[in-house]
Amino acid sequence: MLRRLLLGLALTGWSAAQPVPPLPYRAAGLNERQAARFLLQRLTFGPTPGQVEAVANQGLERWLEGQLDGREAEEQLAPRLAELPSLGLPPGEERTAYVSRNRMMELAEQDTLKKWTEGSERSRQIYEARLREFKEAQGLFTYDDLFDELRYQKLLRCRYSSNQLREVLTDFWFNHFNVAALNDNVRVNVLSYERDVLRPGALGSFPRLLHQTSQHPAMLYYLDNAQSSAAAGVRTTLNARYDAAAQEDQEDLRQGQPLKRKNGGLNENYAREVMELHTLGVDGGYSQKDVSELARCLSGWTVLYPEAKNDNLRTLIEPDELGYEQRGDFLFRADWHDAETKTLLGQTFAAGGGRAEGEQALELLARQPATSRFLARKLAQRFVCDEPPTALVERMAQTYRESRGEIRPMLVALVESPEFWAEARRPSKVKSPLEYLLSCLRFCDADLQFERGHFYWLQRMGEPLYACAPPTGYSEDSRSWVSTSSLVNRLNFATQLSQNRIKGLTVDWSRFVKPGENPDQALQSLLLPEQAALPAGLSAPKLLNGGDGYPPQRKWFRNPRPADYDQRRRQVWASKVAGVLLASPEFQYR
Repeated sequence: MLRRLLLGLALTGWSAAQPVPPLPYRAAGLNERQAARFLLQRLTFGPTPGQVEAVANQGLERWLEGQLDGREAEEQLAPRLAELPSLGLPPGEERTAYVSRNRMMELAEQDTLKKWTEGSERSRQIYEARLREFKEAQGLFTYDDLFDELRYQKLLRCRYSSNQLREVLTDFWFNHFNVAALNDNVRVNVLSYERDVLRPGALGSFPRLLHQTSQHPAMLYYLDNAQSSAAAGVRTTLNARYDAAAQEDQEDLRQGQPLKRKNGGLNENYAREVMELHTLGVDGGYSQKDVSELARCLSGWTVLYPEAKNDNLRTLIEPDELGYEQRGDFLFRADWHDAETKTLLGQTFAAGGGRAEGEQALELLARQPATSRFLARKLAQRFVCDEPPTALVERMAQTYRESRGEIRPMLVALVESPEFWAEARRPSKVKSPLEYLLSCLRFCDADLQFERGHFYWLQRMGEPLYACAPPTGYSEDSRSWVSTSSLVNRLNFATQLSQNRIKGLTVDWSRFVKPGENPDQALQSLLLPEQAALPAGLSAPKLLNGGDGYPPQRKWFRNPRPADYDQRRRQVWASKVAGVLLASPEFQYR
């Protein structure tokens, strides 16, 4: 498979090391700084102070190549991530290092804390307080603690990572291959799903991403494929192995009634979503029959954790002759897999294909023209506009087919297109709540510390992290984020942040107002760092209606005035200007 992929890339003339061609921003009427600002707005979670000038000086193409490689040093991020216990655990060990709430309650009950089932609200609060005391005394960490670390590490990565494009694409692919951490089976696996599958593959091969997500416990549990098995009476791979064995060997084989399970039968949830949401798209030309056939190809794809105690099942896995295969947490169950002939999108899969049958089916979907167009449109919708031009989508789809599904050349085709740069003159993409919150933090160079309040702000704005219940994930159509409640909460967030009134977020406003600098100069450095002069009519007094741009004198400065009185007034002014800017309609676009 790898040799075939490399041969295909050689034939198309594409290489992972291929340099980024000169970007056509000048044809769109932009200078280097304006183009740098636009790139940072679209390919990162927002520019930080001084970054526009740094990118312009480095050269846009060179900066973009570094982002596409995704190997920039993480000097700011690494020490912050090192403080999170879950990130230092080997893959899968978080399942044993953390416990579910039910397990914690069981342990507390064994320690004489009677489980609360009913009673007054006061009695429930007392029970919860004692449960927390037990947890701390025993040094226990729960799945809720793991979920807090999961959400916090995402904010840290998006805020501080030098490899911003990788983080933007990780967010994009998480929504594309969405799972919701709404139950323990999924929640305990989401960290590994994002860290070990989506982030490493965000700039790599789409077919590989498709295969890896399909065998991860987070996806198998979220879309119920972990419970999907051949219909009753259908011949399974285990039956086929038994029938094919020599008569003298059959005594050593199990003929094949599936082990007892709570939920049996074919489940089409994952098969339907992998066609509608992950590959072909809703208009991709497949039928309900194709959904059923794909579900049959993927029957028996389930989960068995290495630490799980299931001696009966493990005795079946060990003999290779039975057809069971385990790869990490993924298990192919030969006694659950439909071994009969199948036909998917006109291609026939011979009987007895086993695990490879499902992988071949996913590869077939990944190389369909409909898949190339679906992915091209979705990427263009994320990075260009809500209704991307058909010509751009077709060029990107062609690049996908020529590169055998590589993501990097599709992005290069997008960024070198005139359609992309045309957006710089008429930005139309409204930031999602996550993009808005992070762009505020990066704009102000805010220090980010752990507080659950950050997650609640995102929830109030409409985008709780890892909690999108529908398999569609959060929409790439930015118009879905425009609502009265969301905009009000953005305004409130901007106001609170600018006044340093949000726990866990701190902004040093003194860095934005230098001694002797007039208000309009400071406003320019905050709002338009790449412009030579402010647009006519835009000034601090007009924004703040404060005469000379300063806030009125406050009684909280007691007489005699401190030596740094004027500078402190300027800092207060800077925070007020920033609050106006962050809440402004212009800042809602990227």
